[in-house]
Amino acid sequence: MRFHTYHLPEGRNVRLIEPPLEDLPRLLHDNRRRLAAASFGVAGVPLAQVAAKARERCLAEAAAYSRALGRQIAAQPAAIVATGHQPGIHHPGVWIKNHLVDHLARATGSCGLNIILDSDVPGDLLFRVPRITDGDATVDASQTVAAKAGVAVEEQRASPAEYLEELPRRVLPLLPWESSRRATARYLGRLLEGARAGRPLRDVFAGARVALEQDWGLRNLELPYSAACGFDSFQLLVLEIIRRAEEFAAIYNEQLAAYRTAFKVRGKANPLPALAAEPGSVELPLWAWRAGGERRPASVARRGGGVVLQMGDEPAGELSASELADAAAGMAALRRLAASGLRIRSKAIVTTIHLRLFLSDLFIHGIGGGNYDIITDGIIREFFRFEPPAYAVTTANASLPLDRPEVDTAALRNAEDDARRIRHAPHKVVRKLVPDDAEVEALLCERRGLLERQSRTAERREKKRLFESLKRVDAVLRGRVETFYEEKAGEVARLRRALHRDRVLADRSYPFCIYPEEILRELYDFG
Repeated sequence: MRFHTYHLPEGRNVRLIEPPLEDLPRLLHDNRRRLAAASFGVAGVPLAQVAAKARERCLAEAAAYSRALGRQIAAQPAAIVATGHQPGIHHPGVWIKNHLVDHLARATGSCGLNIILDSDVPGDLLFRVPRITDGDATVDASQTVAAKAGVAVEEQRASPAEYLEELPRRVLPLLPWESSRRATARYLGRLLEGARAGRPLRDVFAGARVALEQDWGLRNLELPYSAACGFDSFQLLVLEIIRRAEEFAAIYNEQLAAYRTAFKVRGKANPLPALAAEPGSVELPLWAWRAGGERRPASVARRGGGVVLQMGDEPAGELSASELADAAAGMAALRRLAASGLRIRSKAIVTTIHLRLFLSDLFIHGIGGGNYDIITDGIIREFFRFEPPAYAVTTANASLPLDRPEVDTAALRNAEDDARRIRHAPHKVVRKLVPDDAEVEALLCERRGLLERQSRTAERREKKRLFESLKRVDAVLRGRVETFYEEKAGEVARLRRALHRDRVLADRSYPFCIYPEEILRELYDFG
């Protein structure tokens, strides 16, 4: 396991591309050569045969789906550079993946592909814009569309558009840059159009993003991952995992444990939960649900030579011994289950195995996916006995051009410590704050005497009386430094407001369309 993780680059308007941009064409070429030479099979079918058929179907369906979104691009047989993300409102650090894919596809004569991971549940669908008033800054967070929690995006259509009707009038006045207002109006207009038409939730957000990408000249194809889950490549991968469920779970958990040890990760859910394995039952790295229902973990229980598929605690279907043994029969069984309304979808690790081995020659991750794919690499090596194709990672840290206060967090911590000391331990600071004061000296002398007497007595009533006397002395001392406390508390409040303002203005997760175009063009300029 390699001991390298990816981190967000520090600074304003900076980006990360690893390996370096100039190395990516070679990486693409090396991956194509490695995948073409692969000798392993999936459920008994050679990888090259499965991948060739999957890519042909992928390009055809992606071209058709892209046309439905308004992107008129013909798909040509070529190497595929791909990325993917959940449907939703992307920030510049996510959107850079689409720009890098387009650049690399053009530079190498490849096809750019964006996978819409609609088998995920909806993420945050709020449209956030900083609001600056009277020197303070808050985040104006507005609902775009409503979505059901726990239900995959592919199962959902956009809600009625009442959330979006007022949104342009609400957020456009908050944007002081003409290019931002123009892009945001176009983006929100496309969201509103899709919501009014009651289109699938993924199409609403994909259509709004694609509209802006066309303005930029991007030519990537788009494909929902739910469509790819109907390909033979996915069915065969699922069949192979079911056939070797115990082995896959053991390798998965071993690689996950090695990752946690290497990077000192303690949480049992980080970066991913382990697969549960019990006698006769094994959790799969898959989701399962009935059409329209909530996603549930999938597992298999052995029954004779076949298996019973479980959807949570509920039986979902069966595969016989002959269906497990024969690829064509196994795929037919899985398709019968799909026709009955059962959805089987991959979790993160299997999704990236599918995308990297079958549907692309080079996959571009963000830093999150790039980090957990350290585990994926290990699983590919151990399960398929194949050195995995390399992947690339990119992200960006974009900043809105707003005046940010200079905030010294150490100064805030010092001011907070001073305020606590003045309030709760006035005897420690009163000499410094009120020097050469006879009354202060008398109070401090009385306090020392009370503490000495308290330490010598064992009588409970006397201890309590002395404690009350100490409280009285401390109250008098506190009164002598009250003005200094109020000044210091005011300083703390000012520094906290400045720090909050800076955090609001420095947030990198605002929608990409609200950033001035010139900032993004510089950030996405790959030469």
